[in-house]
Amino acid sequence: GSDNRGKLNIRQIKMASEIEPLKVIKSLDVKMNTAEINQGKFNVVGDVLEQFPGDFPVWLYVSDREEDIEVSMVSNHRVEASMEVKEMLQEMGVNFKYQIEDRI
Repeated sequence: GSDNRGKLNIRQIKMASEIEPLKVIKSLDVKMNTAEINQGKFNVVGDVLEQFPGDFPVWLYVSDREEDIEVSMVSNHRVEASMEVKEMLQEMGVNFKYQIEDRI
């Protein structure tokens, strides 16, 4: 029989500079104001989160200019960090960014 102990199967090698930032994501941060929520944008974001369940927490930051307040909350939904999610949110004009882990 063959002895596989100590073997390392390398499928892919990439330069650190080529690795997509999606690989070191901590969370998805979505910013909205109360007017956008009233227009139903929040529901649309919820639909995207349900379509692409994943490992990353989603933080929602809601601001109200008239009251001069911002509230932050974490969603029950976790989302995958994929190009589809990014493109869908961009197409809908959602103000979002991926929160990146600080790596030294």
